[in-house]
Amino acid sequence: MMWMMMPMMANAQLISGTNVFLPFGLLAYKKTGQQAESSAGLAAASAFQTNPMVGFHAGNQFMIKEMNHAGIACILPQKNGAMGFSGRYSGGGIFTGFSGSSSMGLRIHEQLGIGLSIELTGFKWTDYPTSLGIQAKGGMLYWVNQKTGLGFQVNQWFPVGRKKENFNQSMRELITGIGSAVSAELYLSMEIRKRTNEPAEVSGLVEWQAATSIGLLAAINTTSHSFMMGITKSTGKNKWGIFFNNHTQLGLSGSITMNHGFAK
Repeated sequence: MMWMMMPMMANAQLISGTNVFLPFGLLAYKKTGQQAESSAGLAAASAFQTNPMVGFHAGNQFMIKEMNHAGIACILPQKNGAMGFSGRYSGGGIFTGFSGSSSMGLRIHEQLGIGLSIELTGFKWTDYPTSLGIQAKGGMLYWVNQKTGLGFQVNQWFPVGRKKENFNQSMRELITGIGSAVSAELYLSMEIRKRTNEPAEVSGLVEWQAATSIGLLAAINTTSHSFMMGITKSTGKNKWGIFFNNHTQLGLSGSITMNHGFAK
């Protein structure tokens, strides 16, 4: 199975924004309750953040020991926006993938924010040389009203230090998303992602605040035919989450998350 998975793992390193195993991207289109890794993924979302925060996640995909993953992100609000930093690691044993990024979100006015991000990615397979790349991200987030956000982002990846005949010269990903707080308890969102030479990927999420400190989430991805369910628990300034994803062919994945806000 590992040989079958290698193309997917390599491509996941090229464009790191798409992750159907965790709901960070789909949670970026909301004014309250965002997580640090959501704002780091959609750079423009950090433009509206006023709360310093740090978050991390760790887990395993498909119960394969070589497909462990972990990440950390922080958001530092500034006068008219926020700066973001993040790092990710994946793999174990025969391969290793990693990335590190910095981003800046700028609030143009109350309804419009723009964001830029630069990310260094790397992938190492057994004894072969490490493959490096740079990913540039740019986009916007527009609040149609107090409850609904509309976002757009372009991710452009290109290799570093490799001849183009041995590697794809570049890869681009277009992201369009929308999210709406239907009520104080219910949030809905949807994203469409399109990568170079790949079919469009559609994901949807439902988040229900079942109690004051407990949230229930469910998401579906049409491309991978995977379904995710999760539960979050807020305790003081911390928000913990447990998420499970089931792929019809590859099996079960699991992750834990934590987000800490530093505001008083």
